[in-house]
Amino acid sequence: MSYFSLDGSVIAVFFWLKMPIYQPKEDFKSLFESNSFSSIDGLRALSSLLIIYLHVSQLFVLFIATYPSAEWFNYLQTNAFLFGVIFVNILEVYFVLSGFLLTYSILTNNKNENHANYFLFIFKRFLRYYPGLILMFVYMHLFGDLEQPYLPQSLSKYAVHLLFIMNYAKFDSWFYTLHMNWSNCVDFHVYIVLSLILRTLWIRYKLGLNQILKILICLLILSIIICYCSFDSTIQIVKSGTRSHPFYQTTYERSKALFDTYNLTFPLNKSEFIDRYKLSSIVQFYIPTHVRFGSFITGSILAVKLLIHKNENFMNENKIKKYIYWFLSLFLFAILCIRPSMNQADPPVILICSIRQFISMGIGYVLYTTLVDRKSLYYNNYLNKFLSSKYLIPFSKLSYLSYLIHTRIAYDLVGKGPLKILIQYHIDIASPICFIFTLIITEFIACLYYCLVEQPFIRFTSRMLIVSKKKE
Repeated sequence: MSYFSLDGSVIAVFFWLKMPIYQPKEDFKSLFESNSFSSIDGLRALSSLLIIYLHVSQLFVLFIATYPSAEWFNYLQTNAFLFGVIFVNILEVYFVLSGFLLTYSILTNNKNENHANYFLFIFKRFLRYYPGLILMFVYMHLFGDLEQPYLPQSLSKYAVHLLFIMNYAKFDSWFYTLHMNWSNCVDFHVYIVLSLILRTLWIRYKLGLNQILKILICLLILSIIICYCSFDSTIQIVKSGTRSHPFYQTTYERSKALFDTYNLTFPLNKSEFIDRYKLSSIVQFYIPTHVRFGSFITGSILAVKLLIHKNENFMNENKIKKYIYWFLSLFLFAILCIRPSMNQADPPVILICSIRQFISMGIGYVLYTTLVDRKSLYYNNYLNKFLSSKYLIPFSKLSYLSYLIHTRIAYDLVGKGPLKILIQYHIDIASPICFIFTLIITEFIACLYYCLVEQPFIRFTSRMLIVSKKKE
């Protein structure tokens, strides 16, 4: 019986309410305790490490003269560029895991059958993001926002982050320190809509798993159609990807302010910067919820398929399908490892608009082989052991906080700190050195914050909700 259950016994709730809010020793020990799905912890941890390295290497791209300089052509041959090409869609792992856990929780929990519990579920998820945001606001006010001395500040900037609408707001409304928060906005939006859909289908209309599966497949197809309708065909993806600077992810004013903050020479003139129309078109295809929800649906499909096969006791399995799925997954990942050419033609638009869904399906299948029962034909013992490693669990538990703070740590280490000398080194040398220092500092801060703020905050808000429910 869970102490967090609103329907638990009165005695259990009473003793849990009497427990202290601060339990740093117990919270630290919990960093090494696996969740229900240990392979998910491992996959989340690896994704966290890959994202940190990707963003650290992108930081050093800022100091490379842009196309058509010789330095830029040299950069296209580096490992850092290839790493960015391969793992540019690594966030899909988080989205697949989020969709899977949400769906599995709803379809296996019969205690949330009324509207009040739905709103409570959403509200608890809403509060779950706040410890990380508080950390970033504190950091920002202690050390300044990256462009704070050079661009005007307003309350609207706080609003777009605190209300989780920044992925539909203009770049001018963002705090650069909190620019990673856009993916949390996507996550929260999907939680609201997807949980409502699943609860309606499962609890209100009493649909079976196979019926829900068909509806989810239709939603996955719909996500591709929406991406297709949202894509600006005038943008040449390969050309932009091989010639575009990371500066093109933001505006000229914000990029220059970033360099001015660190007293660095800005390497671009305004005339060389991407125009706002193209920037807006790229952003509209990358960060809004309506073009990114496909991977969450893949995670939902994974959860439903797992439950269906569990009910069937993993009897209706086909060995040929197993090898076909593995071949297609490995083939997809191999394609992603090909270094693009600057003069290479763009793939068909429909492929561009469905690549994230294909990647999420590959991720979903790989994860499925670690979640099924050991007697299943699809079970992969070696992969499950690797992803279930106890050494990966802390990185998984701290992934949210480290995701929010790692870019700012890296920027400060290189811009103002002792790693500024790395700017003079080759990107393939500077990136791993900076990654090690960034990772150590990031995980240390995240660990302290997890034990002293995040978990006590979650414990406190959970108790307040229980007390409120008891009064009702």
